[in-house]
Amino acid sequence: NKIVLRTGFHHMDQHGYYCGWTNHDIIITPDFYWGYNMRITGPNKMDIKSYISDTFEDILRKEICSS
Repeated sequence: NKIVLRTGFHHMDQHGYYCGWTNHDIIITPDFYWGYNMRITGPNKMDIKSYISDTFEDILRKEICSS
């Protein structure tokens, strides 16, 4: 009923120094109206969930063509 993708992210501060690591699950479930729902677990350090969501939304919405 779902796809679970696991990812991690190395965070950098505004000066470019390493400031931590967070782990996240991206949980994708089917939805009749929107096609799918996406939920991201883990801490939202430096608004990383928004970045992860935008990145995976872009990937999931791409049309794949074979020639």
